[in-house]
Amino acid sequence: MKERDEISVRICGVGGQGIVLAGNILAEALLRSYAYATNSTSYGPEVRGTSVRSDVVAAQRWIDYPRADCPDWIIALAQKVYDAGVNDFGAQSVVLHDPALVKPSERCAARHIGIPASQACLDEFGDSSNANLVMLGALSVPGSVPAEDVEAAATSKLSNPDKVRRALRLGRDLADTR
Repeated sequence: MKERDEISVRICGVGGQGIVLAGNILAEALLRSYAYATNSTSYGPEVRGTSVRSDVVAAQRWIDYPRADCPDWIIALAQKVYDAGVNDFGAQSVVLHDPALVKPSERCAARHIGIPASQACLDEFGDSSNANLVMLGALSVPGSVPAEDVEAAATSKLSNPDKVRRALRLGRDLADTR
């Protein structure tokens, strides 16, 4: 992993996509490399389909503010939440988006990388319920979060470790081809 003093990641989607769970997994994974990590979530009152966002910040020093105002990395799984946060993404940000669910904004200066997580999950598992894990696997490829840390955190939180490993590996494979 490239040594950095701080990293910030925003995971955004809608209720039912496992955004909060993905944020919890990522925060736990980052605690293996950083002294501190926070996970701040926000979501609407609806049970399903509401906008959900999880901001994860990890640092070697005390974290004063738990939100990712200009995140280094963004995982985008829903258009409406991507659109709502696009003004927060800077030129140095990298957006991992599912092209079936998110069309990048032309006014966004961030680098965009399409990771077809939902389709890959449909092909591999028969449903798209593991797209959040596929995206976490894709995030580990650039070296921002060690793949073994993401895997350890995810398998400790979820009941089917083999399926978790397959989903994370699928995300790494998809990111490797981009």
